[in-house]
Amino acid sequence: MTLQPFDNKAHEIIATILDDAAERLVREKICQARQADEYLTLAYIGACSSIIEHATAYLQVDETIGAGVFLERYSVGKNRQAFHHNDTRCSKQLATHPNVYFPDYLTILRLASLNTLNTISDVRSLRANGTLMLAAASLPGVATDIRRELRRRGLSFDPSLVPDDVMQKRIGPRGTLAIAHRIAGPKSERSR
Repeated sequence: MTLQPFDNKAHEIIATILDDAAERLVREKICQARQADEYLTLAYIGACSSIIEHATAYLQVDETIGAGVFLERYSVGKNRQAFHHNDTRCSKQLATHPNVYFPDYLTILRLASLNTLNTISDVRSLRANGTLMLAAASLPGVATDIRRELRRRGLSFDPSLVPDDVMQKRIGPRGTLAIAHRIAGPKSERSR
């Protein structure tokens, strides 16, 4: 799957869903205003992780499905109708640009992966954990941390959590999500 260029129509729908969701969280006293972004970020990670869970390796399509589950859960009223008419493009947009919609996404994902590494005692559950696979596909060094932890626990194999081509496209040569490449799109699309 190639990375998607930035979709402004999908962005408008997603931004409205997230804005309304944050407002509801505060109004219903689920969290304070300054915690709403973190709450939604963790909800996004949870939705994606539940889809990725127990897969053999991370696949972008699984994160896209998780993004759709998240958006469905938080869309209401007119937002839900707009999302349903544009569900595929909104899901792709959110899955390929999560750090645009969740300001501390990479930090929260790193912390969630470290917490998972430290709290799961069952090796098979650790290997099949969706949060760890999502983190390995999004952050540099996570795959190494996971492999080291699996070896420490006595596993003699070196699992491939994320296919190399996916890792290169997602993380890029500088070690962070390839934001500029995603916004601009592949060179072949820019030259059209």
